Amino acid sequence: MTSGISVVLLAGTGGRALLMSADSIARQRAPHRDLVLVTAPDHPDPALIGSVAARMGASVLPSQPRPGVALNHAVRACAGEQLAFVPAGFVLSETLLERCAQAFDADANVSALAPGVQVQTPDGLGRAVWRPDALHPAAVLADPAGVPPVFVVTRAAVDGIGGFDEQLHALAEYEFWLRLTLSGRRVAPLHAPPVIRELGARMEVRAAHHDEYLAHLREVLDRHAPALGEHMQEVLVTRELRFGRSRERHRDLLGRRDNDLAELDRLRAAAAHHRAYLEHHGRAALDWGDLRRTEPVSRDWGYDRGTPVDRPYIEAFLADHSSDVRGAVLEVQEDDFTRAFGGPRVTASDVLDIDPSNSRATVLADLRCAPGLPSSHFDCIVLTQTLHVIDDVGAALQESYRILRPGGVLLATLPAASRTCLEYGENGDFWRVTPAGARRVVQEAFAPSHASCDVYGNVLTNTAFLYGLAAEELTDAEFSTTDPYFPLITGIRARKT
Repeated sequence: MTSGISVVLLAGTGGRALLMSADSIARQRAPHRDLVLVTAPDHPDPALIGSVAARMGASVLPSQPRPGVALNHAVRACAGEQLAFVPAGFVLSETLLERCAQAFDADANVSALAPGVQVQTPDGLGRAVWRPDALHPAAVLADPAGVPPVFVVTRAAVDGIGGFDEQLHALAEYEFWLRLTLSGRRVAPLHAPPVIRELGARMEVRAAHHDEYLAHLREVLDRHAPALGEHMQEVLVTRELRFGRSRERHRDLLGRRDNDLAELDRLRAAAAHHRAYLEHHGRAALDWGDLRRTEPVSRDWGYDRGTPVDRPYIEAFLADHSSDVRGAVLEVQEDDFTRAFGGPRVTASDVLDIDPSNSRATVLADLRCAPGLPSSHFDCIVLTQTLHVIDDVGAALQESYRILRPGGVLLATLPAASRTCLEYGENGDFWRVTPAGARRVVQEAFAPSHASCDVYGNVLTNTAFLYGLAAEELTDAEFSTTDPYFPLITGIRARKT
């Protein structure tokens, strides 16, 4: 078997996409030989790149003005004879590198491997598949988006076609694949989708810079005008077939949309009729006897019905400890709780996120390793419903302890019961924590005498939350009952000594 595949991780704009890809590389069944991080010139948070590199043992290459220059530097920095190129946001199955190594060992004539990609919506429900079925020159010329987004190629093949074009300002990977297929080298597909990508991100970027994209594409095709002329007939046939399939698919989707909208209107009218009937007879809007079902009432945490059931408990916990929300406060994703419970006691407010698209974020960092955040800086950290989507809770709590000032307080909440948060991807939601588990993890970072837990919930609120009902469908008395056998939320208050 090969001695290990080198991985080139293209960091892009970083954030959650980068962490998802890096974590999937760390989980590979066959270890990579080495890892090189390629940064973009406009990357918003070098500290996040540094923390990922430190955790993964990766080399970070300085940014370059043109992608081909950066990719060739990455090739030279890698030690392996096979190189896997992974853009941020693509999540590799645990067996991908192992399967690639086996494919290269089985056939010495294979120059590159093109894995299938399973594309899904952020909630994990809608799925499509990119299949590497046609990777010949005419197919690549006909569809620039049809080249593999993740691929593994031999160093000999890269060197044989002269590496990546260093003069292009974009589409260097596409031009590389065009030359690779024109050279006649063998590309083997991996059909079972071993890569996952959330739907929409790449198309949004392209739509936002459509004219610029066309100019870059024209530059590539001008360089390969002889090949385009040679394969023109096949290119035109390929494009017409693809457009025909797209038209048929579009008509089908329009028909399904119209039928679904009509069905939705019918169901809404029926629901309104039944709700009015029940209210007329003094019955609740929902008959609990109808909850013998395998589908929840709502998949959107209950937002489409009102307020999620866990929100009153989170707010009650923060209200009980609102005096701790003071001075310099750090909150995750937004500062709503900081403003609501800190008010004039807050002198400085920061919002932490790993996603650079969050316009409210003032700090871009990975809480597991955030060397860019100064030690002993914050008086309070508000960390609600966050730790369970971090794979290394202990590291996040240790970092929280480090960046708190002496006397500073961490206010965190963790779920004991909840639906899976597929919005963060299939590998983005890790833990459900009992009160005992919450006490255990927090006391590994904070002194036990300075850490306490508050428990909220009962069997009714747990049931309502799992079904996706809204808080407005329960009474205050039903919320006020706490049953230690059925916790829903655990609140952690921990003070740095």
